[in-house]
Amino acid sequence: IFEGVPEDESTDTAETQPLVPSSEITEATLNELLESPPAIEALEIGLHVGRVKRALKKRMEEKGTPYTNSDELIEDVLCDQVTEEMIREPPNSGVEQCNSVEKDESKICSTENENSAVSTDKGKKLIKKSNSEEITALEEENRKLKEARLCKICMDRETTIVFLPCGHLATCVYCAPSLTHCLMCRQEIKATVRTFLS
Repeated sequence: IFEGVPEDESTDTAETQPLVPSSEITEATLNELLESPPAIEALEIGLHVGRVKRALKKRMEEKGTPYTNSDELIEDVLCDQVTEEMIREPPNSGVEQCNSVEKDESKICSTENENSAVSTDKGKKLIKKSNSEEITALEEENRKLKEARLCKICMDRETTIVFLPCGHLATCVYCAPSLTHCLMCRQEIKATVRTFLS
């Protein structure tokens, strides 16, 4: 779709003229590029939309042609992410840190196409690691919510009795009759109400 012919009409494809000057890359153009197969594949593996957009825009500004290969796009997005993270790290020794960042950036971003598969695998491993951390956090939150719903006396059954007038939900049906004061606030229990979760 975005292929062009050089102005001198030569057959040399090494120097392609940008199809869209950098000033004309609009949000609509970026949204169209986001619907391309490489962009969709990059988003499906969990890359951030903003980073994918930046990589698409950078590619259009520098080369004038969109990505045809999802591996190249993923590699560029991950390269930008690593560069960003390296810049965010607190500097250890001023000039030395800047020089090492520049060297590392050139090493990272100058990879050949044969290294793109390795980079993609690393990206997938990073995503899997972050997904497993999210799953662990969700499991922990789920466990805490289940504990919060357990009777505070027997720690076996669900809480179903609300104490009045304080309104605390703290015990099951079997443990509530033995109490005269609320477990939470020590206020005298004047009545109880059975609750049902829908």
